[in-house]
Amino acid sequence: FSSFKMANLCGGTTPTRSPTDHEAMMVHNLQADVENKVGRKFEIFRLVELRTQLVAGTNYFLKIRVEEDDYIHVRMFESLPHTGETRTIVAVQENKGYGDPVEYF
Repeated sequence: FSSFKMANLCGGTTPTRSPTDHEAMMVHNLQADVENKVGRKFEIFRLVELRTQLVAGTNYFLKIRVEEDDYIHVRMFESLPHTGETRTIVAVQENKGYGDPVEYF
């Protein structure tokens, strides 16, 4: 299998890519949840890139710019639509830089 085919199998992560407008808006709407999780406010909150993983829903591994030279990585889980559940912030990694790769965590 090529890496592209493997990434699209259930359980594999996609290659890192730029966000769509829909994804950028989805993440923007989660800013307060992320701020509550880490205990601080962000003046900037812009999704830079992401990877996804298809499981029983979707894991999002997000790189978000929160200051001029400061980034965080956020793992968010989105349940399948029929569950009626909301998106959940699973984990946040702070003190990341632009060059830090978005990886599974």
